[in-house]
Amino acid sequence: MKKLEQQLRDFFASPSQESFEKLAQWILPLMLVVEKMSPEMMGQYLNFKHWLRIYEADTPFDKWKPVAFQKMTELAKSFNEWIAVHHRSSGELREQALRKMVPLAKSFEEWEHVYRYSPEELREQAFQEMTKLAKSFEEWTIVCEHSRGTLYYSPCDTIGAMRIPALRRAIKLAKDFREWEYVYDLSPDEFKPLVVRIMKRKFLKSFEECKNFYKNSFSEIKFHIFQRMTELAKNDDEWIFVYGLPFGTAKDLAFQKITELAKSFSEWDTIYSKSPIELQRLALQKMTELAKSFNEWAAVHRRSSGEQKKYALQNMAKLAESFDEWETIYNSSYGGDKLRKQAYQKMLEALNK
Repeated sequence: MKKLEQQLRDFFASPSQESFEKLAQWILPLMLVVEKMSPEMMGQYLNFKHWLRIYEADTPFDKWKPVAFQKMTELAKSFNEWIAVHHRSSGELREQALRKMVPLAKSFEEWEHVYRYSPEELREQAFQEMTKLAKSFEEWTIVCEHSRGTLYYSPCDTIGAMRIPALRRAIKLAKDFREWEYVYDLSPDEFKPLVVRIMKRKFLKSFEECKNFYKNSFSEIKFHIFQRMTELAKNDDEWIFVYGLPFGTAKDLAFQKITELAKSFSEWDTIYSKSPIELQRLALQKMTELAKSFNEWAAVHRRSSGEQKKYALQNMAKLAESFDEWETIYNSSYGGDKLRKQAYQKMLEALNK
């Protein structure tokens, strides 16, 4: 604190802009200096930035807010300074600040700010300036947003008429999937089929791409990605993924395609290991129909329960030949089961050979 006290004494003993700026880095020394300044010194050393900091200061300095705000309105010259005044004012003063911003606006961002807050008579001028300055994808989508009336106001006819031209510009500039997804969201219904066709051609060229984009897309786009997946799916892994999607036709279509693709026992066994419960039932049914060898019936036995499990074990017993196979049957049977006794006997016979 002694250091601060000395800095304050030094400033008033030999004031300079450099020493003032060092003190003004923190609100406490700034306020201590201001409290002791004459109006003339304030005019000499304090600029808009300093008065804004004083205006934003909390207790015990909030008594300075009216003075600070008055000084801000007197000193504001740039667009951003008038934005600061505009955001902190209300009523007539707020509108005056906005009108001060109009002749200073140069960039797209500045005119868009004017558009958002302007009264109706200034809005069309601001919108026209925005359309003259728009160059990037982001800027044209903002124009499109305003022209369809989703931000802030319902557009007048002149502004509303720019929706399709702005959308066409955005379409030409869209580069990645997320930008095309945004274009889709901005599009009127009659434009959406075109946007979907372009998205499919540019970004949904493989099933893996569809999976990646599906995860983070919104629901309407998810449906189109799902449709594209049904066009691209070729193997059981891909159709199993389709089966798990929350669309009415997904399960029936995937069920049909998996049935067409899987022919052998091993294919259905693989499908069983990767599938949700509903598909596992189908896979187990197909495995039961196709099982021929001991190992295949053993796989059915492992995956089944109840009567089906017993049925698989009986078929294993018909095919068992080696000690290991009879041991498997023994371990899978119950204590008083005839099949368990038979398995034990067969194991003894195998040892005596």
